[in-house]
Amino acid sequence: MPHSLTSTLPRLIRRNARLAGQSAAAAALALAGTACSVAGAGPAGAVAAHTDCAAVRIISARADGEDPGPGVIGSLAKLITGQLSASVTRQAVAYPAALNGWARSAAKGDRAIKADLTSAARRCPSQVFVLLGYSQGAEIVGTRLAAAGARGSAR
Repeated sequence: MPHSLTSTLPRLIRRNARLAGQSAAAAALALAGTACSVAGAGPAGAVAAHTDCAAVRIISARADGEDPGPGVIGSLAKLITGQLSASVTRQAVAYPAALNGWARSAAKGDRAIKADLTSAARRCPSQVFVLLGYSQGAEIVGTRLAAAGARGSAR
């Protein structure tokens, strides 16, 4: 991760999480996502980066019951994006975010975020990942970070 992003992202995430009124857990997961991007964003056999790769990819996982898209945590992603001088791509995890059947919904979310990370890391191996999640989305992000930490990659 470029040094300027290493020092800038965690500070921006903490400050903007407070401003946006997001939970400390969401901010902590965002910081963990930043750290995780250093250890294994580029899988073995990664191809050369595409010329359209942003320096930073923010992936948001919404809370249960929210409509598809970035959800309430998307406001934090927007604040972070607006304060970075680096190029940023934002995307939302496509999963049910269902309150009823939480375990099935979270499992689908875990598979979706894994696929998103794997695809993006193959396409843009030098990209920095910031993972944001709120409520069920935070569980998905935490599960993926734990799996990545245990294996040293997004897999």
